[in-house]
Amino acid sequence: MSSSRRTSGTSPTPSPSNIQSSSAAQSPKPSTSATPVSILKSPSTSPGAKSPRPSGSKTPRVSIGTTPGTSKTPTKLMECPACPDVGETSTKEKEPVEKYQAVKPDAVNTEYLYYSSAIREMGPALTNEIDRQLIIPWVRKLFRPEYNSSLLRDKRNKYLLYLTLTILNDEVYGIFKTPPPDGALSELADLYEEFPQAEWEQDRLWEEILEKIPEEFQLMKCSVHTDLTDCNNDRDESGMFYDEEFKFLLYLARPYVTLMKKGKDSTRAAGWLQKLCTIQDKSCTSMKQLRNDYMRSLIGYLQDLRLVGLFKTFPMLKSLPPLEEFASSGRKNRSPLHPNSEETAEFLAAQHIPNEGAFCYVAITGELLESTLQQLD
Repeated sequence: MSSSRRTSGTSPTPSPSNIQSSSAAQSPKPSTSATPVSILKSPSTSPGAKSPRPSGSKTPRVSIGTTPGTSKTPTKLMECPACPDVGETSTKEKEPVEKYQAVKPDAVNTEYLYYSSAIREMGPALTNEIDRQLIIPWVRKLFRPEYNSSLLRDKRNKYLLYLTLTILNDEVYGIFKTPPPDGALSELADLYEEFPQAEWEQDRLWEEILEKIPEEFQLMKCSVHTDLTDCNNDRDESGMFYDEEFKFLLYLARPYVTLMKKGKDSTRAAGWLQKLCTIQDKSCTSMKQLRNDYMRSLIGYLQDLRLVGLFKTFPMLKSLPPLEEFASSGRKNRSPLHPNSEETAEFLAAQHIPNEGAFCYVAITGELLESTLQQLD
């Protein structure tokens, strides 16, 4: 074995003869085909023997261009901008991955989606063909990209709300009667338009009934409060709403009264309408609410063109009891009907009878069917 030169601070480099002898010792192949040896193998390892390595230890990374066994700090590999962790050994802990945070719901966008779906469904259903053509340019204007910006979203939704309300009324009115401007839209608060009243708002049936009633019967006595002071204090803004509701219900009830087949029912229904009209703006809020309860109940029978219960009689002259008390006073307990057999009658008689309304028991059995057929034979 030839001697190799040593340099200060460097490890001996194996000579070609050493490499060739180690190759011959490891493999019986001819000497002409030398097995390549990695330049990263430590020279202290004897040829043909594997270096012992402690369990759990990792093979150190050695950079290309550094002589094995040197004490110099190895040169770092070139770092990849896409893979910052490759080519360097870092003891810095990786930053934890931020958890996914749910996006908060956007109320403005949700409102926009609602108006969009409402216009898409109800717009083509407008009765007037001209109205259907008038809303098309407005839809194109309000759905342009600039109205999705944060500065114009609120204005866009206000116009869409206004347009949706007009479509719900089955007509196009106000600013939507004209095409939209080419430039920016004005604020809706700056647009003041006086709309005509609806047909039921213009109806004067209530006033006409009060004009025909004598003055001593124009105001019904309060049946809710026993103290006059409590009755006078029971007045608030909701009373105006109850008056508007009653005027609308009165408008709905009038045509049914004229369509009733029996003249007596038509006369009694007109008497009830006249009596309920005496609860007017001078009455307390509780009486107005009671009046509307009676009116809604009466309209349910008028739509069937018949009167049932105590509505078949003329109303009381001086006061109006609560509706529950009025309904329970006209209740009659009737015995259960038994169409088939005594067993059915005994079963129904043993059941609980409710205080109000009606009940029905239905049972189908083979024996009952056979007994019924035998009776028919």
